[in-house]
Formats: sequence, structure tokens, C-alpha cells
Amino acid sequence: MLARLRGQTNDKNHAVAKQIEKIVAGKVRGMYQKCRDQGVGTERLDGVATEIVRLVDQVAADNSLILEAVRFPDKFADLLHDLGDPIRATLFERSEPYFNELVDAMAGEYVRLAPWSPKFQIEALKNVMGALDRIEEGVDEVRAGVAKGLENDRVTHSELSTIRSEVSGLRDDLSAVSTGPRRPGRVLFGGRPDVAAGFIERGEQGRLRSLVIDERQGRTVLVGMAGCGKSQLASALAQWCEEAGWGVVAWVNAETKAAVKSDLVELANRLGIDTSDKPTENQVIGRCLDRLKSSALGDRIVVFDNVEDFEDLAGVVPQGAGLRVVATARSREASSAWEPVEVGVLPRPDSIDLVQSIMGTQDEKAADAVAERLGDLPLALAQAAETARIERWTLAEYLVRLEAFSSDRVIRCIPGDSYTDDVSIALLMATDSALGRIKGSLRGTARRQLGALAVLAESGVPTHWLDPRADADKTDKDTNARNDAADDANRALTALLNASVVRQTADGAVTMLHRLQAQVLRENWNNAEWTDAFDAAAGLLGQVNIDRLPRNNAEGRRRETLDLIDQLRAIAAQDYSHPLFEHERTLLPLLRVLEQAHSLELASAALDLATPVKLSLEHVEASSNAHFNILNYYALLCILGREVDGAIEQLTQLYNICHKQFGPTDEKTLGIEVNLAMAHASKDEYTTTLPRLRKVHRICERELGDRASVTLHARLNLASTLLSMGNHHESASLLKDRIRDYANVFGDCGIKTLAANHCLTLAYLEIENSQEVVNSIRANIERHKDTLGETHPRTLSTTCGLVMAYVSTDETSKAIQLGETLLKQSRQFLGRNNSVTLYASNNLASAYQEAGRLDEALTLFEDTLKASERTLGPDHPLTITVRENLKALEREMTPAPSSSPKSSEE
Repeated sequence: MLARLRGQTNDKNHAVAKQIEKIVAGKVRGMYQKCRDQGVGTERLDGVATEIVRLVDQVAADNSLILEAVRFPDKFADLLHDLGDPIRATLFERSEPYFNELVDAMAGEYVRLAPWSPKFQIEALKNVMGALDRIEEGVDEVRAGVAKGLENDRVTHSELSTIRSEVSGLRDDLSAVSTGPRRPGRVLFGGRPDVAAGFIERGEQGRLRSLVIDERQGRTVLVGMAGCGKSQLASALAQWCEEAGWGVVAWVNAETKAAVKSDLVELANRLGIDTSDKPTENQVIGRCLDRLKSSALGDRIVVFDNVEDFEDLAGVVPQGAGLRVVATARSREASSAWEPVEVGVLPRPDSIDLVQSIMGTQDEKAADAVAERLGDLPLALAQAAETARIERWTLAEYLVRLEAFSSDRVIRCIPGDSYTDDVSIALLMATDSALGRIKGSLRGTARRQLGALAVLAESGVPTHWLDPRADADKTDKDTNARNDAADDANRALTALLNASVVRQTADGAVTMLHRLQAQVLRENWNNAEWTDAFDAAAGLLGQVNIDRLPRNNAEGRRRETLDLIDQLRAIAAQDYSHPLFEHERTLLPLLRVLEQAHSLELASAALDLATPVKLSLEHVEASSNAHFNILNYYALLCILGREVDGAIEQLTQLYNICHKQFGPTDEKTLGIEVNLAMAHASKDEYTTTLPRLRKVHRICERELGDRASVTLHARLNLASTLLSMGNHHESASLLKDRIRDYANVFGDCGIKTLAANHCLTLAYLEIENSQEVVNSIRANIERHKDTLGETHPRTLSTTCGLVMAYVSTDETSKAIQLGETLLKQSRQFLGRNNSVTLYASNNLASAYQEAGRLDEALTLFEDTLKASERTLGPDHPLTITVRENLKALEREMTPAPSSSPKSSEE
């Protein structure tokens, strides 16, 4: 009967009806399980389960009901109960409560889902058209009534009242059709594993749905041993929430405390939370939890998958009206705040159904024997059935092969939990079978992919790392170009997916091994297989090349950088993966990710790499280039992340090492000294910064030459510092004859070349207000756009200068138009408290002042000053500039002698 209920409707467009069937099926199964648990006979449910199908049919066939559900949600349950009265009359009295409970569940889901159904759009528009026809008829009658004169005034008012009623209903319908229930943009986040094709609805699913959906339980935990299907149950629930249009559906990797925090930081980014003021990780998480409290987001669900220790969730579990939190865990040590749902192995009938559905066989006896051997564990059953299906064995033949496989080798069983010995054998046999069917060199490729997945992050790796063809369209490469290695990787991974040995997230973006399967592989590897796995994993990490993405694809590069950060952090948290950091090839991706994180200003995320940095440096000579570069970039990230004291300590240590080993005039020593000076500058210690930069610059010119990269690095930082301090002429003189040097060393569109051009044009802007300077700034902006993209922080920063250039050349209308656009973009892409946004805000306020829009200028200056003091500090050059501009404006408005606004640029 349940099978019939699940497959009842064939109308592919009736999404609501299909979802209702899922709800009812889960409810019925949950009722059966509840009766069994309580020792109550299930016969009273049989009639209810059969008759509810009739009501589902009736609801699915009546399209007008969907309009009623949207317009009158509070009365919809009563309407369904009325429809069910004839059916209810045929039931035994003792069965009626069960029937009523199912009707209430149907009504609740119908009301929840109806506004997003295409059927609703159609029915609402039909109603609108009918209303329009009635209005036209009413208007004709009113006209006739008016013509008859005042004696018919009473009739006319009666008709007008009817029309007002029609128009009111029409307005409601049009509003519902055009917008539906008001809700913010949806956020679907995280690596939710795809629901397996052979997923079986089980009793625990009904219990879970009842708690989370019906009873709106705040915290629910699925508890059971690995491989029993906890994540699949949670994924099926999350998938339902996605299909139902919930505002937030988030999947958080909860293997470790660091993993939880990392995902919550990324979720904060997806929720649009401002992090431009460089908050700490805990501050970002706090803002994320505050945002999740908001009922304006609609229904929300956050799944913490694979919780190893509930202490890891202390202080980071969100709460709020309409928010549900679900965890999956093997541990039963959750606090009483969590409502537990015990997830065991499958009931034998479900085990038999699962095996038969995958195999396409009716051999119940053989399926029962397989289930007995594998202890009804869903993962093992699915793997066994897939292996037999692909190998074209009967189930009886599979059992013979299983016995032979176990006798041919020593199998190390899975420690902990009550697994049968055959579980390990079945999982290993599935892997061997999959590899055995892959021919030629592809087998080696597939074996390396499996080995890498078993020692990299348990939560998986980006699919395109394993299969470059997965996102070839996003790179600079020709997608049609011949690449034998990429083709082999694609075919090997496809074979493993087809054999169900590996799995992917719902969007296919992440590929993983089931944790239990990976554990079985590791438990049974010999030394050579361990070595091969680490070689494969290190090779895979070494092939991650962020530069394969176009430089102006800032978002793609950001995503790739964050993925690599997450991977390195995760393997650092897995003890069995630590030998990876002994591999020289692991140093390259670590250095790449530190460099890219600095370029993209991803300091908060990159500071999670403290442990990978430590583990890597334990195996690197202190005098090596790798040691130098890793520590240098990590210190620069600490400066960006406002951990300046720690950065100064690291750079001082590195400076002392370089000074001792290479001498005071070596390029490494001088480069570190420049960075150390800039670290002090970030603390507004200009009295010590400027003399040190002048000294380093002189030494670089004398010892290394004018065109050495370190000399150019020192000159640019000195010029930028002078510009910040108001020494515009000296700043310009340092760069005006040297721009070609930057282009020759770093390229015409190199980051330092663009920065040097930007610094020079800003200095000229303060010295002379000419059209030539304006044109120069425009050209530099175009180079930034072509190289880095329109919304990159450096591009937006460069545009700030053009706003003030327009102000200086009395083109205030252009300044305001560009300034308003720039401020909107900066707030959207960088956040309200980002330094670029604050510069843009100050410059727009200056443009308002020049245009005589003094009230707008006053408000903007006041807001900018508060934000700058809070974010950059009271003594930062920008804060001082904004404070002076505000005082000048206040004097002008009192009135007092006018004072031209002071410009500000980065």
C-alpha cells in the first residue's frame, strides 16, 4: 500500500501533490512503527492507510484547492476535514483519530507548499480573469444606473460596493501571483550528500519529520553507528525543506570544532553578513547566529553532520523561532536539550526491499540471506547489491563470492560498534570489484582517486580536483582541447560513481567516500598502499592551481582558495593524515593558498591554517625558501586579520634569522624589514615606520639596484606611506620616473604595477587638478577592471580617486553619479565597514558638499566618522580626514567661512 501511495500521482507538474504523498507515506510508516514500539496492533491502521489514498487522489485532482490554501490558510484544514467526511464515515471509530491526524498533516503541508506551485499561478490567474469579466459587467451596469438618474442612486451604490469587493479580491490574487509570501532570498548552503537512488523510507524518517516539521522541535539528533543511514535520513529531510522553499537550508560539516567554525563563517558570508571590519572568527560566528535568529528568513534548518563531540557545538548552535537544528552522531552523549532519534539497522523487510530494488530481483530468500550476513546495515547492503548487479551475479552467487573473498585474505574488522565481520568484507569486495572492472591505465587512476579520498578530508574534495573536466568551462583553457590525463580522470571517476563506491553532494560539486568505507580501506592497507595513498593525495593537492582561473574571476578564485584552506585545515585535524605534511609536494599548495588568501584579503579564513603551517614547518629546514615564504605570507595575513602583534613577533623572528644567515643587505632580509615596517604602520606608528622605510629603501637602491623587485616593493610602500601622511610631492617624485620599471619587472597589469600607477595618480590629484590626471585615473581604472574585475577591492579603491578628481575639476554631477554607484557597490561587495567603502563614503559626502547638498553631506560625514573610528581607530589618516571635513562642513552650515573639503584616497 505504501508503495502505491508513494507512486500515486503521475502529473509531473503537480509538485505539491507529489510532496503531500511523501508526507503521508512518512506519517503512515511512522504510525506503524509507533504502534509496534508500543505493542499495539496495527490492524486499526490498515483501513486508514487505504482510505487516505482516496483523499490524496481527490485533493490532487481538484486544482481549485490550491487557491483556497493560499487565500484562506487558517480555514484550509477544516475544508479538508469536510472533504474527508464521507471517507471518515466508513472507518471504525477507533481509527478516526489516525485519519484526522493524517488530514491535519496534509493540510499543513498543502498550506506550506501551495504558494510556490505552478498550479497556483494558473488557478490564481484563472480567478483573476474571471474577476475582470465580472468587473466589466459591473461597470456596464453602473453606467446604466447613472443614466437613470438619482432615483436609482441606492442601486448604483450597491453595485459599486460589489465592484469594490471584486477589486479587493482581485488585488489579493494579483499580489499573491506576483510575489507569493514575502521572504528574503533563499540560502542553500553546504555539502549535503545526495539522497541515494535506492533510498528507502523508514520508520525513523516519520519520527524525524514529525519532530522537526510538525512539532517544530528546536534540536533533534539522529544517533546510530556508522553506515546505518543517519546522513541519508538528514539529507532526505533537508531535500524536502529545499523543495518546500524554506529560507535557509544549511549543511555543516561537524567532524571537528574547527570544521564547524569554518562552515559557519562561510555560511555568514552566504547570508550577506558584513565582515569588512576584519572581525575575529568568533565575532563572525556570533553575527551568523544572530542572523539565523531572524524569523524574516522564514523557516530555517541547519544540519550538523557527523558530530564527534558535542562539546564542539558549545556556543555555536543557532536558535530562534522557526529555526530547526538537526545533528547526526554516533555518540549518545548529547545533552537533554536534544531530542534523540535512534537510528538502527534496517528492519529485515526493508533490507530485503532495498536489495531487491537495486538488483531488480524477486528472490526474497537470497535477499534475506544477504541481509543476515551483513547485519541489515544499509551501506553494506547497498554496496553488496550494487556489486552483484554490476558483476551480473545472482544473490546466491554473491554469497559464494563473499565467502571466497574472506578466505583469501586477512580482514581487519571495524573497531567499535556491533558490525558483523562480513561488513568489512562486503565493502572491500565492492571496491575490488569496481577496480577490477576498470581496464588498462584507468584502473591505476581510479585506485589513486580512492586512495586520495581515503586520507583527505572526510567531508570530501571538490569534484573538479579529481575530474578537471567537471568545470573546464570556468578556466582559461580551451574546453575542447585534447587532454588525455583529464579524460582518464573523468572516465575513472565515472566508473567509481557508477559502482556506487564513491558518492557526491546533491549538486555534484564535492566527491567523497562514505566514512565507514574509507575507514575499512585504511584498516586493511599494507605499508605500500599507505604510501601510495599519501602520494596520490599529495599529488592531488599539488595540482590545485588557482591561477587556472582568469584573474578577473575574483569570486571563482575566492571559492577555490577557501576550498583549499578547508582541505588543509581538515587533514590537519585527522591524525592519520598528518604524514601528508611530510610530503614536499604539500608545501606548494600551502604556499599558494597563503599567497592567494593575502591577495584576496581572506585573512579570517586563512588564519585557520595555523596548525597546517606548524605541521609543515616541522619538516622544513629553517633556512629553506619554503620556510621563509610560508612564515612571511602567514605574517602578512595576520596583519590583515588585525593580529598585528603576532605578525610583528613572527616577522621579527624571521628578520633575525635572515639577518644572521644572509646578512643585513640580502634581499630576503630587506624584504622582511619592509613588511615589518608596514606592520607597525598598520598600528598608526608612523613615527617609527617612515624612518625605517627610508633607510630600507636607500639600502635596497645601493645594494640591489633601482630595478630589483625588493627595491620596487620598498619604494611603493614608502610612497604609499608618504601619501597617507599628506606628503604628496615626495610621494609622486618617488614613482613618476619609475613606473616603467614596475611594468618591466611585474608586467603591465601586475598587481604592483597597478598599485604604483594608482598611488602616483592620487599624488598628482592632490598636487594639480587637471584633465590629464582625470584621464590617467580613468585609464588605470580600466586596467584594474580588465585585470581584476569590476568589483575587486583594488578596482573599487582606484575608482575612489576618480570621484575626488571630478570634485576637484568642478564636475560635481559626475562625481555624485559615480560616487553613489561606487558606494553602493562597495557596500554590497565589501561591506559597510571596509576601508574602501569608508573612503568612498567620505568622497561622496565631499561631492554632496560641493554641490550644495549640505544636509546629505552632513549625515554621510557623521556616519562615516563613526564607522571609521570604530573600524580603523581614532588616529587613522582617514578618520582624521573625515573629522576635519565634518568640522569644516559644520562651520559652513553655522554659517562660517567656507572651507573646501579635504579629499581622501587609499
